[in-house]
Amino acid sequence: MQARSDCSRHLRLEVRSERRWGRLLALSASLVGLGIASTAFAGFTTIEPNPSSENSQAMILDHIYGGSFTLEGDGVDYSNGSLSALRVSDYLPSTSSADNPGPNATDQLWQANQVNAVAQAVFAEDPSTPFGYIPGASGGSFTPLFTVSGSGYAVSGSGSFSPGSQIFRFGAENPYGLLSTLPSDNVDGKDHVVTYEVDGLGDSFKTWLLFFDDYGNNGQDADFDYQDLVIQVKTVPYTSTLPEPGSMMLICGVAIGLLKRLPRRIR
Repeated sequence: MQARSDCSRHLRLEVRSERRWGRLLALSASLVGLGIASTAFAGFTTIEPNPSSENSQAMILDHIYGGSFTLEGDGVDYSNGSLSALRVSDYLPSTSSADNPGPNATDQLWQANQVNAVAQAVFAEDPSTPFGYIPGASGGSFTPLFTVSGSGYAVSGSGSFSPGSQIFRFGAENPYGLLSTLPSDNVDGKDHVVTYEVDGLGDSFKTWLLFFDDYGNNGQDADFDYQDLVIQVKTVPYTSTLPEPGSMMLICGVAIGLLKRLPRRIR
C-alpha cells in the first residue's frame, strides 16, 4: 500500500507542476495581450552602437565561430547560415523554460550541473578582469574562477565548476565594482550583461556567450555597447534526480504490478 501511496503522491505533484506551468504560460500570453511584450525587442536590453575601434557582437561571433553572422528578422538573433546566436531575455520571462539558463527564464539567474568557461575577447582598458560566479539568487560573495588577461582576441583564462542544484549568477570584477548578470548586484543597478545561446555546434553541451559592459572610467559612464568582455560558457543542463513524468508512471506501474503478484499474507 505504501508503494501505491507514494506513486499517487508523485503523480499528483507532477499534475500540480503542469498546472503551474500552464498558469505561467497564460500569464505570459496575457502580458503580450496587454502590449507589455508586444514587440520583438520586449524583454531585451538595448545594445548601443560600439566605437569604430571595437568589434560588434556580429564581428565577435564571426571571429569565434567563422562565417558571417547577420541579424535575423526579429532584430535580436544572429545567424551565419549554419549556426544561430539566440538572444536570451534580459528581464521578461519567456513563454517556455526548455532552452533557458535559469529558473526565471532570463539571463539573470542560472542553474547547471556543470559549467566550463573560457575567455574569448576583451575590448576594454582594464588590464585584467577576474571572472566567476556568485552563489544563490541574492546575496553571497563573488567567487573567482580565473583572471582574464590580454586584449582584443589575444586573451587567456578558463575555469570550471559544478553548481549542481544551486542557483547562481555569473560575474566579473571591474575596478569600480562587480559586474553581475543580476542587475541589482551592480553599482548602478543596471543590466551589464547580454547573453546569446549558440545553437548548432553539435556537441553535448549547451553553449552561451556572455557579453559584459564595464562601468567605464569612473564607475558611472558605461556606454552599454556590451563587448568589453566576452566569455563563452558551456554547460551541462541541470536535471533533477526526480524521474520524468513518463518514467514515474512506468515505475508506478511496475510497483503496482509487483504488489499484485505478492502473496496476500506478505502484503
